[in-house]
Amino acid sequence: MSSLLELPSELLELNVCQCLDVVSVSQLSLVNRSVHQDITHCSKLWETLVARHFGYVNKPAQAQSNSDNSEISWREVFIAGWQDYWMLTPATLQESDVLHVYHQKLRLQPREAQIRQEIVLMLGLRRIPTSVKLIQLYANVIRQAHLVPRVGAASTARALRRLAL
Repeated sequence: MSSLLELPSELLELNVCQCLDVVSVSQLSLVNRSVHQDITHCSKLWETLVARHFGYVNKPAQAQSNSDNSEISWREVFIAGWQDYWMLTPATLQESDVLHVYHQKLRLQPREAQIRQEIVLMLGLRRIPTSVKLIQLYANVIRQAHLVPRVGAASTARALRRLAL
């Protein structure tokens, strides 16, 4: 009978870890250095955990090249989202609390920060769905996520006009 550690890392990361919760994945990563490295650097696993835990799906994937998507550190996005999640759990959560978390500056790449902002606003809107300010911010973040860099000023102006409609 073979042990779990004898499985190829791709199988462990993409098939076994995908079925585990975050705590179990973290505990599994403590088994040894090799497993820790494999789990820590598996972007697809962390992207799945972000989607499962926060409900964020990388929507503009068709608008981005694969190289842009691979530059996203989904583990860093998850860690930031996890910390934000716990900051937004008090029973007396107010709009100002969500805005405070939203405006915190973290050491993330621009695309990662944008994903984190969307997650924070989704978490806030789940608790305070009637907040006009949160809805407006969420709409702005989504618009920014779907903007694709264009070549030339004319095509940029057309894209901005379409967004304004």
